[in-house]
Order: sequence, then structure tokens, then C-alpha cells
Amino acid sequence: FESGQGLYEIAGFNYAPVWGYILGTFSLVTESLGLGFVGERVTEGLVMESQSGWFLSAYAPSMTFIIAFKTMIYLIDIAVGYVIYRFVIDRYRDNKKGIMGFSIWFLCPFVIAVGAIGGMFDALSALMVMICIYWVLNNKYFGAGLMLGIATMMKLFPGVIVPILIVYIIHKHRSEHTVLKNICLAATGFLL
Repeated sequence: FESGQGLYEIAGFNYAPVWGYILGTFSLVTESLGLGFVGERVTEGLVMESQSGWFLSAYAPSMTFIIAFKTMIYLIDIAVGYVIYRFVIDRYRDNKKGIMGFSIWFLCPFVIAVGAIGGMFDALSALMVMICIYWVLNNKYFGAGLMLGIATMMKLFPGVIVPILIVYIIHKHRSEHTVLKNICLAATGFLL
């Protein structure tokens, strides 16, 4: 972004715009906090960028940026673990089971590999889906739809649960005659 290029002019950026804006904001915050430069162009790597069919870049991130970025991903993993903890506590009223749920998530090798090692942001979409489900269970449909909409704009996989949530809302509220209202609330949040 520092080079003045747009999101899709950067080699290898294949993600939805929401993630690009999050990265851009993160870059501005790290620089404003004095954490050093985000990265630099490595002239020896310029040959790689000219390879057709490959998405290679001669831009190397700084160690400070990598540590700050991975810390953000690590905090997102903690937040997902906390939401799992809340789910378990609300369901079973047992703190030990809540801690076990958090631990299973947080110490899962796949979660560690994807977030802490790979630096992928899938946990952010998962966090938003978990919050969406939590809010659906607590009848907060507008917020649930908003979370699911943002999560779907970052990664497509959250959109898979839309039909499941609709069926859940229909089943939960069919005797109250508020099904349409609740689905409309969720859809409004999703489309915003």
C-alpha cells in the first residue's frame, strides 16, 4: 500500500476487499505506533515478480511487522477461544468444561498451524460466525446478520450457514408468528 498501488495491483493479493482494508489499517497503526517500517523491496527478488503464472513479490515484511501481525492473529485465536468458553459456560454452567473447550480450540495443532505459523486470518471469519451464532441463540438477529455478512465478505465459507440459520429461526419462532420479522432483521444486518 505504501507504494501507492491499489489492493488488486499487489502481486498475490487474492482476498476480498475487507481483509485488504484491515491490513491497510493495521499497517497505518503499526507505523503510527513507531513499530518501524512495514517492509521493503528486495531488488534481488525483482526477477521473481516477472515470472508469469506465479504470484511472487519482491516485497519483504520487516520482523517487527511480522511479530505485530502474528500477535493480532494470536489475539483473534484467544477471542475465538473465549467465545467457545462462553458457549460452553452458557450451556453446561461448568467452568471446567468451559476451560476445556477453550483449551481444545487454542491448543489444536491445526489452529496453531493456520494462525500462528501461516498467518492466515480464517479465525477472524470464524470468530464472527461464532458471535453470529451466539447472538442468534440469544435472539439478537440484526447483529447476528451483520456479523455473518462481514464474515462472508472476508471469506466465503461463512455463507454456508445462512440456510441453517434460517431453518433455526423458523423452527424457534414458528409458534410466536415472528419468523418473518426475525429473518428480515437478520437479512438487513447481513446485507449492510
